[in-house]
Amino acid sequence: MTKNKPQKQRKTLNDKAIISILARSNISGLVSVPEAAKVLKKSSLNVASTLAHLEKKGWIKRVKKGTYFILPLEATKREGGIAGDPWVVASVLYKPCYIGGWSAVEHWELTEQLFRSTFVVTSANIRTKEQNILGNDYRIVRVSKEKVEKLSSVWRGSIQINISDRERTLIDGCANPSWVGGFRQLADMLGVYLSSEYRNDAKLLDCAHEAGKGSIYKRLGFLLEKFDPKVKKLIVALKAKITSGIIKLDPMVASKGKLNSTWGVWENISI
Repeated sequence: MTKNKPQKQRKTLNDKAIISILARSNISGLVSVPEAAKVLKKSSLNVASTLAHLEKKGWIKRVKKGTYFILPLEATKREGGIAGDPWVVASVLYKPCYIGGWSAVEHWELTEQLFRSTFVVTSANIRTKEQNILGNDYRIVRVSKEKVEKLSSVWRGSIQINISDRERTLIDGCANPSWVGGFRQLADMLGVYLSSEYRNDAKLLDCAHEAGKGSIYKRLGFLLEKFDPKVKKLIVALKAKITSGIIKLDPMVASKGKLNSTWGVWENISI
């Protein structure tokens, strides 16, 4: 009589072992249900339940539906864990995206002003413009998919993060002064850029052409005429592109101020 061979039992992983596997599988500290299912070789339904269990136990933190932050093994739920690098978190949660606005300005040292939140430009669907993830504040704006292409990048640890370069950041600010804290801050930042070793007038103009918005030519031309009127060739190039209509230098300021007919702007703020 042939004896039945004993069935090989599948080893059950404990919570700590699961966390170790997930932590080794990615470098951002964030894991989604599909990613975890692939690593653990289980169904998404099974893994969703496992991650919910781990969150209750304090091993991981839920940052949005289906995505969790893996806490260091020594952290406990009571301690709250350690938040990840806000740039890395943003690159995962809001992709495709780039770090821009005042966060890029700080990175490129165009200002000494400190901003509390991380500024993210994304083409993904977002519900709210201001979010707090893992104790970090984010200011998020949505643009078309084409706007998050052709970007520079920087390394944050072992992760490459998209970021607007100096010129792109300034042009973004000319289109939307609120992205850099307002028009007065934009003027200060442009002044720093124009006196720096990194100044590149041709690249600045190319970025303006790529964006192709009349408001950019008007605000940039107005500022250049104030700061550096000797760059006549650049100023002429900007004047050739200005469109009809009048805009405010700072849309965040209610008053109009006086009209500058040369650039088609309301000087509603002093610099």
